[in-house]
Amino acid sequence: MAVQTACPKPERRWMSSTGYLPSVAECLHGAEAQTPDARRIALVQDIHIKATAYNWLNKLTFWVAVALALTVLVWPSYVAIKAGRAENAKAKAEAEGKDAPSTHWSQRSATTAAIQTTVAALAALSFAFYAHYKGNQVVAENLMREIIFAAPLDEDRVAEILSAIADMDKGFGFTTVEALGGK
Repeated sequence: MAVQTACPKPERRWMSSTGYLPSVAECLHGAEAQTPDARRIALVQDIHIKATAYNWLNKLTFWVAVALALTVLVWPSYVAIKAGRAENAKAKAEAEGKDAPSTHWSQRSATTAAIQTTVAALAALSFAFYAHYKGNQVVAENLMREIIFAAPLDEDRVAEILSAIADMDKGFGFTTVEALGGK
């Protein structure tokens, strides 16, 4: 009887369950395990590919969302500073009897509501993408955990897992009118 050694401790390089769970699957169900289960390893590795992509997209969209959210927060102050500088320059020019300086494109665009609305919309959209990819990453990691730690992996559950993997393969999509019951 083979002696089961402890699975590897999480390393910093893994940085998430997405990276760690395949090594646990290999430890518990791979060639060195008491009862190797190649089907579990294959399922975990397939989901790992998707979870890794979700992990990177999740991180990217999170930081884009944070940057845009900070921009939305700072924007009113930026507009006020730009408007104040433009008023000061105009007042100084009038006091000196000169023509008012022309407004720089950045001053005009900073005060444009359309640009502020666009930045706010991009921030909201990036938060939506972040939530979508984070949700998919969590689903993928939970599927990996179930595959690894479920005592018996019965055929009905394998079919459900394969269906979930197929849904992951579909990628990002928008709900259509037909899906909502319309024509």
